Amino acid sequence: MDDLRAKAKEAVESGQYNKVMYITDGVFSMDGDVAKLPEIVEIAEEFGLLTYVDDAHGSGVMGKGAGTVKHFGLQDKIDFQIGTLSKAIGVVGGYVAGTKELIDWLKAQSRPFLFSTSLAPGDTKAITEAVKS
Repeated sequence: MDDLRAKAKEAVESGQYNKVMYITDGVFSMDGDVAKLPEIVEIAEEFGLLTYVDDAHGSGVMGKGAGTVKHFGLQDKIDFQIGTLSKAIGVVGGYVAGTKELIDWLKAQSRPFLFSTSLAPGDTKAITEAVKS
């Protein structure tokens, strides 16, 4: 975490960036290590970083199925949480979780979202049922 703190300080103090974002996996796929999210959030708050957790391997497994962010109780501290619905959930698609403002911005700015089609109704129902359990 010392290296992250040093890099965050360097990036913020450089004045080169409007915003700095820290991106991490929630669970690293090759070895199953879990990100030190509480420590990462502490550093992010210290330096005003945005936080982005790719929870493809934590969703459905940790935090009573809601992922590593929920596991650590950091739902109000992480800016972006993304995950897949095709691994532990067993269907298709993915998700992005964040504030309403963030989601509205992504809907307006994300070209892949703008030019893609929605999930089929059957897939949507299967996802809904899978996350209920």
